[in-house]
Amino acid sequence: MKYNPNFSTAFLALFLLLPILTISSERKQKENVYVKTKFSLSKKELKIGGNAFIIVKFIPKEKIHINIAVYPKFEIDSLVPVSLSENIFVPRAKDSTYMNVKNNLRQEFTVNKNAAKGKYILKGRLTYLFCNEEEDWCNRFVQEFELPFAIK
Repeated sequence: MKYNPNFSTAFLALFLLLPILTISSERKQKENVYVKTKFSLSKKELKIGGNAFIIVKFIPKEKIHINIAVYPKFEIDSLVPVSLSENIFVPRAKDSTYMNVKNNLRQEFTVNKNAAKGKYILKGRLTYLFCNEEEDWCNRFVQEFELPFAIK
């Protein structure tokens, strides 16, 4: 077998680039191919001690449902001066353990009393369960979100 310098150079380039390609793909936000989500805040300007809601609109593909037997769970970055309340409003479909996606999911939060005025980004994760009843499967998904707001 003859030595091919072009093959060796190409192999070396691929070997060196592979870790970089892997790192950049890991940073990419993963998306749910079965359910699209749209996040917003009920208010973008808040007062110290004030309340607002994280609002989530679910847009599932046909035959996909959001299962609320295990309620969706929110987690937020501890660096943001807000606290999640226990008030989570999940619209339920009639006679079902599925969410009525015509209405929005709403999670209440409160601005901490020791918060400083300024601009912030509420970063967090929403964990939820989505199912295909026809094919008899369910999956858990963790969707990250970032929502800008200000404390006045």
